[in-house]
Amino acid sequence: MKRITVHIGTLRVHGVAPGEHHGVAAGLEAELVRLLAAEGFAEHLSRQSSLEVLHVPRCELPAGAQPERVGVRAARAIARSFRR
Repeated sequence: MKRITVHIGTLRVHGVAPGEHHGVAAGLEAELVRLLAAEGFAEHLSRQSSLEVLHVPRCELPAGAQPERVGVRAARAIARSFRR
């Protein structure tokens, strides 16, 4: 079993109310765990050298999106960036 450690130093999410950041974080964490645990993902990452910084493209969301949904969309964008 491979172990993946992800540290997110800064995550900029514009348009989310200050009290909603916990929901964004919960959605992000749950979806990242799910995506990174997918078969083959750890092996894909192990073929890459250590990654200091990962730049993730802008992720557009519909107005009024639930905080957890914002986190899920952000996690998917992060996972796509790992696969490049």
